[in-house]
Amino acid sequence: MNPKPQFRERWTGWLRSSVAGFMTFAMFIALATLEARANQPESPTASVATSQSTVDLGDSFVYQVTVEGATDVKPPTLPPSDAWDAEYMGGRDESMRSTISVNGRVTEYSSLKYVMQWRITPKRIGPASVDTFTFEVDGKPVRAPRVQFRVNEPQQSPNFRLSLESDRTDCYVGEPMRLRLVWSVGANVKSAAFTGPDGDDMFDVQALDPRPAKSRGTPINPNEPWRSVPFLGREVVITRSQGMLDGRTVPVFTLDLVVTPRQAGALVIGPYRVACDEVVGQRARGFFQSPFDDLSQTRRTVTTGNSLTLQVRPLPADGKPAGFTGLIGRYSIEAASTNTEANVGDPVPLTITIRGPEPMPGLSPPDLTQQPDFDAAFKSAPEGWEAAASESNGERRFTTTVRPRSDSITQIPAIRLPFFDTVSGTYALAESAPIPLMVRPSRRVTAADATGAGPLAPSVTAKAAAPARLTSAPAGVGANVDSLDALVDRHVSIMAMAASLPGIGLLSLPPLIVLIAWTTRTLARRTDPARAARQAALKRAARELDGSRSVAEMTGAIRMALAPFLAMTANAVTSDDARTGSLPPGTAGAAAELLDALERGAYGDAASAHPDRLRARAQELLVMLREVE
Repeated sequence: MNPKPQFRERWTGWLRSSVAGFMTFAMFIALATLEARANQPESPTASVATSQSTVDLGDSFVYQVTVEGATDVKPPTLPPSDAWDAEYMGGRDESMRSTISVNGRVTEYSSLKYVMQWRITPKRIGPASVDTFTFEVDGKPVRAPRVQFRVNEPQQSPNFRLSLESDRTDCYVGEPMRLRLVWSVGANVKSAAFTGPDGDDMFDVQALDPRPAKSRGTPINPNEPWRSVPFLGREVVITRSQGMLDGRTVPVFTLDLVVTPRQAGALVIGPYRVACDEVVGQRARGFFQSPFDDLSQTRRTVTTGNSLTLQVRPLPADGKPAGFTGLIGRYSIEAASTNTEANVGDPVPLTITIRGPEPMPGLSPPDLTQQPDFDAAFKSAPEGWEAAASESNGERRFTTTVRPRSDSITQIPAIRLPFFDTVSGTYALAESAPIPLMVRPSRRVTAADATGAGPLAPSVTAKAAAPARLTSAPAGVGANVDSLDALVDRHVSIMAMAASLPGIGLLSLPPLIVLIAWTTRTLARRTDPARAARQAALKRAARELDGSRSVAEMTGAIRMALAPFLAMTANAVTSDDARTGSLPPGTAGAAAELLDALERGAYGDAASAHPDRLRARAQELLVMLREVE
């Protein structure tokens, strides 16, 4: 008999029983640990991370603070630094809860986590850091550790050019200077953001909206020659045109700026930079990928522009007129009134239109009580001026009412507006033309006037009322009848109602209301088919979302809702389309973040695959889209 097989069998059996015992022991240890952690409240702790450790000057990165042991945290204030700017991007709850059952013993385990993110934009080259800081979570101090990063000088790309341009470089303190930031784009890009100095206390910089006044504040149509981009942490509008770059025609984007110097001397403006995702190629399409999937390969590119030096002169101290409020440039003022006649004390509407260089910093309407000869002739309204809608750029309108004090007034006097004329280099006065006004004396109406005895016109004389005749009531009180004969049959019959004109009107009212509602809805769909398509898509998406059972079905519902807003087919909608489309910035950001989370959850990201939380975020997005629609 060969003993080797028996030995091998005994050895294998012992090994299997040892492994099973070890696994059972390890499972009990894990269960005990989980139960201890579940029963013991966690003390909040914080960890930090960055999306990248090196960044080019002009670009930005994400700084993330993760708090373990909390589900909601008030965003703290980051430590101050002159090396970077920070913009809070929002926070989210990423807590996880699980239940383990072994031999009938159920253990619940919770992992509480809250994540906050900031966008960090460096301001100079070299090593930098976000220092450690302490903040409170549920009344307990939590310390965020220090994190370091390095800022490099960006490498210029021959496919892009950024230039800061101005028609002149000499100005006065407080004078609005028009500048242009021109970006020539010689390659396909997916996103862009402009950064640079905001001036601090040396100058103010503001981006102008180049669209007509009536179009400002409305979503940008993709067919229009404008685009929305971030500039110094704000969304601004740039104009698209065509230009030349190294002998070839390329798209050119122009950002209109107004720089207002705050101190005299040589003032350096810039340089400004633009960071974008440059498309450098296409990935091979996989077998399971949709034809609408974006397969672009990109690289981060930062383009640095030039600087401009302005020679800023101080305002002269001599000749400054009374009432000067700091208006610099060339201004004009016009006054108008819809009334040419009035009684003493009657309100007379007054409108003034002031024209000057945008953005008209510090512009306020003149104080009528300080105008020469105005306060003695007219009483101004206690509420003062009210701003009115302007019809064009470089124009501001204000309205008020004034009351003439005497019948000797023959006109509304001229209104003066002092300013400093940068062309002549002297102070000047803009003056409106006088407005002719005939004022009649007012008189007191007495009781004699009201009864016709006074000198009022006969047409207002009151007629004497006819005397009323009084009759006596019948003697006694009305009898109360207690009998079934007093009851009258008031049975309501539809046939009887149809035989009378009021009944016909009452019966036809409900169908008429339904017909009017149906007609109104049909006409609305025909007159505005795009709005009808958006409404229909939102309704279908809401039904699909309520009945969804997987992350993929939720993704399809959200794409269905976004498609008509972005003028795309549902299958082609991506998070980049939502972020760069025509939606308002808040809605666009929420849609892009939700699509990113849904895509991560659909491809097995356990941190993102929370159906209930994703469904709640999707329902919030549908509400935001209804408000946009």
